[in-house]
Amino acid sequence: MATLDITRVVRDSAVVVVVAGDIDTATVATLATNLATALEAASEHVHRMLVVDLDKVTRSEERRVGKECRSRW
Repeated sequence: MATLDITRVVRDSAVVVVVAGDIDTATVATLATNLATALEAASEHVHRMLVVDLDKVTRSEERRVGKECRSRW
């Protein structure tokens, strides 16, 4: 299983969070915690803007298998 990589960068115009990897039940709490922290940082930023880049997020095997099982019912 691929790990979840979360990077937060504070730029002049916004707080940017880049997320890459699998999101599943094992990593969703980590993502939520990081997004809450980034949102707090953005609220203190001069422009009060948070950008979340999810382009490199993939579906976990857990989600793919669950969808296949549901489609068989």
